[in-house]
Amino acid sequence: MVLLFILGFIVGKALIKISKYSFPVDDLIAILNGLGWAIIIHLWGFNILGCIGLIIITVSLAICVIDIIYLVIPDILLLLLAGTGIIYHICKAEFNIYNILLGLGIGFLIPALLAVISKNSIGGGDIKLSAVFGIWLGCPDILKALLLAALSGSIYCIIMLLFKRLKRKDVLPFGPFLILGFYYILLS
Repeated sequence: MVLLFILGFIVGKALIKISKYSFPVDDLIAILNGLGWAIIIHLWGFNILGCIGLIIITVSLAICVIDIIYLVIPDILLLLLAGTGIIYHICKAEFNIYNILLGLGIGFLIPALLAVISKNSIGGGDIKLSAVFGIWLGCPDILKALLLAALSGSIYCIIMLLFKRLKRKDVLPFGPFLILGFYYILLS
């Protein structure tokens, strides 16, 4: 496990170096990546599923940090997550195309409808990230993940508003909350 942590840390640092984005907390990101790697291999084993898990840990951590700092979710990272989601289902012998497409559709439509109703308070990257998580989780799990994301985002906003660290019109990156909901459902 220690070796995996070190390897994850090194990969995290390397990705930060080659990224076009700069991060003020490089070491923290690399440490979180190393911890994520150790946890995934402990839970899923050192096999193809574990390797897919290593990819999603690193990519979702990058998405989370980029969304927090720059309020953008790069499409290339979303495509990588979508591709690994399909490979994940094939490897688990759970390739149910209807459930994957239903998860994709629900993961896209619910945030897209909320964006229309709320006059674009949800960004396009968040909508696409939710759709990608729909590929991973299928239905009904994407609904659970979206509910958890909305709940955790709401709690965070309420706390920040109460302590006057956030104003009503401030922009809040929603990607980290989507990732939180995704991981909770995926790993439970």
